[in-house]
Amino acid sequence: EQINYGVKFASAMGMAAIVLNTETGSVDYEQPETWIGYSMATLNKQFVEEPTKGGWLVGDNGSWAEGPHYMSFSASNFIPFAIAHYNFVDGESEEYNGINLAPLLMWENFAKNAEWGVNIRQPNGARPDFDDSFLDPFYFNGALASFLDNTDLAWDYENSSVPFYSQNTSGNMDVEMICLVDPAYFGSPEPDAPFSKFLPTAGQTIFRSDWGDEAVYCCLMGENNRARIGGHTHEHPDNTSFIIHAYGELLAMDSGYISWDERDKVRYAENHSLILVDGEGPPAADVIYANGTDAFLQYYFDTGSYDYSEVTTNYQDTDFTRCVSFVDNTFFVITDFVDGNSSHNYDWLLHGNGGGDTGNGFELQSHGSKYSVNGIDLNLFLESSSTLNLSNDIDYHDSGTYNVPATHEVTKGSVTSEDAVFSAFLYPAPNTKSVTFTPSSSSDFTGGTMAGDGNKTFYASKNNSSVVNTSFSGYDLNFDSEILLFSTKVDSYIPKSVFCRNGQSVKYDNVDLISTTETTNLNLNIFDDHADGFIQNGCEVSFYTGNHPSSLNGADSWEFDSGFTTAQFSDSSYFQINVHWSLDDYGVDDQFVNYVVKEFHISPNPIKSSEGIINILFQLKAPSQVEISLYNILGQKLSTIVDDKLSAGKHDLEFNLSPSADPKLASGIYLFKLSTKRSNYIKKALIF
Repeated sequence: EQINYGVKFASAMGMAAIVLNTETGSVDYEQPETWIGYSMATLNKQFVEEPTKGGWLVGDNGSWAEGPHYMSFSASNFIPFAIAHYNFVDGESEEYNGINLAPLLMWENFAKNAEWGVNIRQPNGARPDFDDSFLDPFYFNGALASFLDNTDLAWDYENSSVPFYSQNTSGNMDVEMICLVDPAYFGSPEPDAPFSKFLPTAGQTIFRSDWGDEAVYCCLMGENNRARIGGHTHEHPDNTSFIIHAYGELLAMDSGYISWDERDKVRYAENHSLILVDGEGPPAADVIYANGTDAFLQYYFDTGSYDYSEVTTNYQDTDFTRCVSFVDNTFFVITDFVDGNSSHNYDWLLHGNGGGDTGNGFELQSHGSKYSVNGIDLNLFLESSSTLNLSNDIDYHDSGTYNVPATHEVTKGSVTSEDAVFSAFLYPAPNTKSVTFTPSSSSDFTGGTMAGDGNKTFYASKNNSSVVNTSFSGYDLNFDSEILLFSTKVDSYIPKSVFCRNGQSVKYDNVDLISTTETTNLNLNIFDDHADGFIQNGCEVSFYTGNHPSSLNGADSWEFDSGFTTAQFSDSSYFQINVHWSLDDYGVDDQFVNYVVKEFHISPNPIKSSEGIINILFQLKAPSQVEISLYNILGQKLSTIVDDKLSAGKHDLEFNLSPSADPKLASGIYLFKLSTKRSNYIKKALIF
């Protein structure tokens, strides 16, 4: 009763009660009321009740504990029953075995179950094949769109590599779907919801760049309690494992199912992308119980251009924390902190869709490997705090052909130590795109620098809070966090994204870029006219913004002084700073002239051109190459006032505005632009 067969049997008994509702019998078990009573009371235990009260399969966020395939396998019975029963009782509640219940179709968890499938869907429209799931389990929830008035279900059903799917391994839903699907829902819009999903109760984090079929996607596993235990014998020991789908191709895969007879080839820890301890992982399910070990998703956030999630677990007397960053909706960076009680051999595994008999490419490289699928590469760059040995091995997976195992290459990074830190870049990209990696030469941390798609990304991991002094793109970089991700555009000086895990300070080119009063996780993304980010623990944070922000949203309070924007945040705060960020010297945009006037000032202003001389005052904190130019209101350069390397300190330059000196000037608004190698400052002046 507690697995998919129980759902199918309860649904079948309910359907029999509806079809044979006029039957009578001399004993209870021959009567339709007995059948429908059993059906609804049992489905209530399977879909709704808490585990302590006998709930079995469906989590409170709609997840199906046995994985997506067995949800589909069961739905070929429970969807037809739910609709038939709703129609039979006209949507009214009734008493079943002493419990007053609305029709199954109206249960909150029934709707959430359908929505869960949309939340975890891959870009090709299939569900990820974790637990005992065949490759690409599709779903037929289009029938529910009109009943639940949910356009997301209709969009999901129509937009996939197998649109209007109706087949099922144990039955055929073609006739039912033709009858039930409401064509008024065809052409429904894509979900109006965040692309990435954090589902801690279900046990998945879904990173997604968009809802399109070319999206970059990752499913990170972290199941616990009912989501794991309820899987029973169909549960896999796959916590911390992941699946990557990008540009229309499956790149990093789960082992899948194959068939009941062949499942021993794919259902153990070594068949998943996780870390083994002396060749062992969490225990696999037996004929009844899920076994395995609980894992917990935590500290997750989504800032649009930077998503993050952690998953923690313990097996083989070893603690694991896997930290996954999704950067620029483009690539993934994974740090694994491994805390053992004695020296072990740790094997970091990546199951990629290449080599073996996949027909796809595989290449073991000096710092990782590359899997190639139809012109799309998954580039792996792997480093560790201990001496790392890279190797590859063949393993099995489900390829979509029932009962026939397929093989692929596994990348293995092995270290021997008591504790370990692994840093991995996983960069999916068309093979026309150049991606390069330079490992770090520092003994203080593990990581390196990756360049691709016009960006440079430095990544460092360490299992302590000591301050590290290193360099990035020729500039000093100092930090104390356990993880630092620091990226810029290739031709830019100002950072693009910064992420710190368990840190308090980041100094860049002798500028205190970020400092916090408490150890915390913090993400900062800098754009042309604003910055945004997330902070985990409430505390005071100081950012060197250079310019005065026009506003700061998400903070309890904030102030600006001498280039530093200091804000007080509550726990788990998203923020946006509206500012033109500068790391050179602090100045002001014209709109903030009342805040700081001595750093870049035009005097007098307004000025009569007949008076001749205007003074340009500014202050440099360090020797800098400075260009000051005069522009008209159309942005056309009229003249260059100075272009020279100037010393630190205060400067007072004179510019002759008299008609005899520059007859091109007429009455109007002009712009004085002060430029250094790192920033620009503009002041308006009225000349008449």
